[in-house]
Amino acid sequence: MSAERIERRLYFDIDKTVINSDLLKQNIISALAEHCNVSKKIVASYLVGYQNSLLKSTDFDPKELAAYIAQHKTGFTTQQLESVILNEKNFDDIVFSDFLSTVTKISLTFAKNHLRVGTYSEGVKFWQELKLLLAGIDGEFDGDLRIIRRRKLAAAVLEELPEGSAVVDDKKEVVDTLAEARPDIHPIWINRNSKEVSSKTGVHTIFSLRELSPLLKTLWLGSDQSTQAK
Repeated sequence: MSAERIERRLYFDIDKTVINSDLLKQNIISALAEHCNVSKKIVASYLVGYQNSLLKSTDFDPKELAAYIAQHKTGFTTQQLESVILNEKNFDDIVFSDFLSTVTKISLTFAKNHLRVGTYSEGVKFWQELKLLLAGIDGEFDGDLRIIRRRKLAAAVLEELPEGSAVVDDKKEVVDTLAEARPDIHPIWINRNSKEVSSKTGVHTIFSLRELSPLLKTLWLGSDQSTQAK
């Protein structure tokens, strides 16, 4: 099989890479405040209290949040609050505007290269998958390429990524670890917050997903249309 026919695998982190989780959080706070007839500030304090009980923020579970609020706010059941949190309206327009156009462009660019798209995400599996479903982008990811683990930097999880894969993530810790532990893959840092470029050898930096297609041409096809890793 020629190099041009090798299956290409592209993995996306979910939160703050594909989905605007900050907007989703604000939508949930607003919905709970309206349902419970309290201020957003009070709901936000409940959220902080719940988050402080977690080992990591990625351990967030909407069912646990509902139970936590029900314990602190009388008159509401866990089931009622869970229904408010998971209301489909909270997931409207939470996908970053550069995602779908990018996936479409990349799919066309690598149509002859057996491109497959997956997730490389940390968190509660049902919650991560539900976000993709309710945000309307579940169909953009291959079912057997969904790596969603509670600790995605665990050694065993790192080994799940196939050689030559490209991984897009918003966290420097993740892409830096990938560069060190898996030099045979392509970690790509999407920095939506500043103009900082990664200084880590092997890590490529983009500031929008729209920059991804030309970068992948460089990494996978040897094109010179994109910058090298810093």
